[in-house]
Amino acid sequence: MRTAANEIFELDKNSADGPAIMAEAALYLGKLDEAENAYIEALQIDNRNAEVYNLIGVLKLQKGDVDGAIEYIQNAINISPQAYFFETLFQIYIRKREYSKITAYEEVINKLFPKDFSLLFNLALSFKNLKNNKTKYIQVCYKLDNEETIKREFEAFSGIDDNNEKIVISLDVDNFSTD
Repeated sequence: MRTAANEIFELDKNSADGPAIMAEAALYLGKLDEAENAYIEALQIDNRNAEVYNLIGVLKLQKGDVDGAIEYIQNAINISPQAYFFETLFQIYIRKREYSKITAYEEVINKLFPKDFSLLFNLALSFKNLKNNKTKYIQVCYKLDNEETIKREFEAFSGIDDNNEKIVISLDVDNFSTD
């Protein structure tokens, strides 16, 4: 594998693409350490490649290095704050049950992704109510003070295709139930 991957890398020694391709090949073969080394090699060529930082973070998570995963994904966010990177980071915090670390990003997320990202949706999913083997999905927001916000908060459940209860919680007095 290394010989073929090296030939790919030789195409452009100034590009992180060669080592990244080597990493993907190693991942495909289940060789996580080789994949990590190839990604690190890609970073040595381009240390501002947010996607590679994120991929190393995901790889570290697969290897059980949660703190290492967080570090790399935060580096990716610092370079290029993409919704996908935040999503990955929040999933890690949910696994660790560190919900306050998610909510600490609320202002940043609302500023960067005012219409496209529901920060608290991930948090709400982590609070599934498993009592009596029933799942409840809870979306939390501050206020449902305009149609756009109402639509966004209720649409958070649009990708969930089961019959479990779905609840939006806000500080509003009015009932905005759709069922």
